[in-house]
Amino acid sequence: MNAEEYRIFLSAPEMERFGCKTARAEMVSLENIDHMMAFCSGNDVEFLIARSPTADIKAAQEMEKRGFLLMDTLLYLSFFYGSTPLPSFSGEAVARPARLDDLPDIQLIARQSFSGYYGHYHADERLDDDKCSEAYSSWITRSCRAELADEVLVADINGKVMGFSSLKMAGPDSAEWTLGCVSPDAQGKGVFKSLTAGAILWGAENNLKKLSASTLINTIPVLKTWQQMGFTQTHSFYTFHKWFA
Repeated sequence: MNAEEYRIFLSAPEMERFGCKTARAEMVSLENIDHMMAFCSGNDVEFLIARSPTADIKAAQEMEKRGFLLMDTLLYLSFFYGSTPLPSFSGEAVARPARLDDLPDIQLIARQSFSGYYGHYHADERLDDDKCSEAYSSWITRSCRAELADEVLVADINGKVMGFSSLKMAGPDSAEWTLGCVSPDAQGKGVFKSLTAGAILWGAENNLKKLSASTLINTIPVLKTWQQMGFTQTHSFYTFHKWFA
């Protein structure tokens, strides 16, 4: 999330997937909570997903007072080109651009990996687990079709796809790593390091100044890999859910 200003909007993907009128709010602060609630009331919103900077503890406390529930905490890290050496990584897994014929393998990995992923969707007991998992499979499918990403990389071991990452431009010289995971069959084989190196080198080829990524606060192996390869933590967000019906 690179937006630096508060915004709230109706979200069609969640409405289609979960069958309830959904809104998303970004960069929520104490000063705009009343506006956020008024927007939801005026638009008959049933389900609200709100993200606030962890530094704004007053906003978090106010949302809790109003019946919001904390669902996850996201840490954001960035790789800064020019000040950080490019990685050199050689291992069993090789990162390459995804091809259309990789899509079935990518979808399978997404379904397998995200079924146990405890992000804000799965943390909400009112949302169907299967539909939560399908959200990630749909996301990477649309990314492979260039709807939600500018590049999708896969980690290939002996001709078999073992992981993927999606990358999206966020400005003329910055991009975000928006989604990624490793097959349960390829844990401990350097797949994630290969994807990380591939993402950084893709950014260098596209003359980026910054590549950003986010993950849950408790995904320690992911954080360790990113930090080992030159990413530094920049900021963090709470994700809250609020049900109005």
